[in-house]
Amino acid sequence: MVAALLRHLTNREVQLKVCQALSVITHGYMPASIRAGIAGAARAVVGAMRAHAGDEHIELSAFLVLTGMLHGDAKHPHAENMIKVWNAGAVETVVEVMRVHAANELVQHEACETMWILCIGIADDDTRRVDASMIEAVVATMRGHVEHISFDYTRARH
Repeated sequence: MVAALLRHLTNREVQLKVCQALSVITHGYMPASIRAGIAGAARAVVGAMRAHAGDEHIELSAFLVLTGMLHGDAKHPHAENMIKVWNAGAVETVVEVMRVHAANELVQHEACETMWILCIGIADDDTRRVDASMIEAVVATMRGHVEHISFDYTRARH
């Protein structure tokens, strides 16, 4: 599947269908998430988001792939995939998607979910990964969607 994403970067239908398939496979099934990481899914999915910037369907499916790859066990994200997602340029891409789709509640929700998982995986001594653009994008989302904000305090505690 990753090879198809890389081989058919300009083909919207291939990108969408593969991202959708990967999102189903990686959610809740750790062996598939690990294999997706090894196969280079993070770079391929971020590449799909960049190649089809503004296509909310591809971007939403891509967010689901990334969050599927990032989930480890109940308390810790998958560390190896976390590094692969960071190094693939996911943060910059997610920030750009948030800017393009500022009024789209679903895109903002999935983008914030992805950012949240990325942030909980940051070691205390590695906070340099959180740059101003990431924080600004989340704050802009909160300001633009105040009526939809709900905070789950049980998830906020580590």
